[in-house]
Amino acid sequence: QLETLHLSDTGLTTVEGIGKAQTLKVLHLTDNDLEGSMPNAIFQLSNLKELYINYNRLSGRIPNSISSLSNLEQLYLFNNRISGQIPAAIGSMKKLKVLALTENYLSGTLPQELDLLTNLELLAIQRERGKSGANPIDNTQSQTVGTGIRGPLLPFKG
Repeated sequence: QLETLHLSDTGLTTVEGIGKAQTLKVLHLTDNDLEGSMPNAIFQLSNLKELYINYNRLSGRIPNSISSLSNLEQLYLFNNRISGQIPAAIGSMKKLKVLALTENYLSGTLPQELDLLTNLELLAIQRERGKSGANPIDNTQSQTVGTGIRGPLLPFKG
């Protein structure tokens, strides 16, 4: 049974049908040509433990359906065009150890539900290029750049 699938740097434009690979535990989709919102098919992979989907052109918000990946331990979604606030639904992903969202266009405040992630070891949300609006993928200006994360830091009791 297939547990690990490496499809990084293959020029993929879609992952249609990937949801049928129910035994997958590790999925590498880094450095492809995935565009638009996060593919819904990925949310069908209930046994997934590691998801690497960096260096694509995913945009829009992280959907609440991300919480269907309840076994996920590592989520690498950096260097895309993700915007909006980190959804509170991520707080239900109790096994999450790594949440890497660096180099996106996140805005708003950190959801209080992040405090529920007692196994979280790494939270990466920085935006190296600041608020200039430079797109990290092709260095062009973007009108959808978020205002950045703001507000008080969470106490992180875990």
